[in-house]
Amino acid sequence: WGLAKDFPNPQLPRLKDEPTRQFAYIRPPCGTLHVSNVPAHMDEKGLGELFAPYGKVSCELFKKKASMAQVVMASTEAAVLALMAL
Repeated sequence: WGLAKDFPNPQLPRLKDEPTRQFAYIRPPCGTLHVSNVPAHMDEKGLGELFAPYGKVSCELFKKKASMAQVVMASTEAAVLALMAL
């Protein structure tokens, strides 16, 4: 598994080779994932079990908005693989 995935005919705007106005928000991949749309019934344990097969180290639901969380993976590659799989 590499960190690159080929999208020959992307339909989503984020995958197209067009210039973006959001250069300030573009960052290289890292081991931390910001997860949104977490179901209300899911707690930190359930979220951890979801990411565990990909090498999860820790996860934390945001206190002010429980539908978002931060998941720290064991490596950048593990984070990218989890992102692609989930």
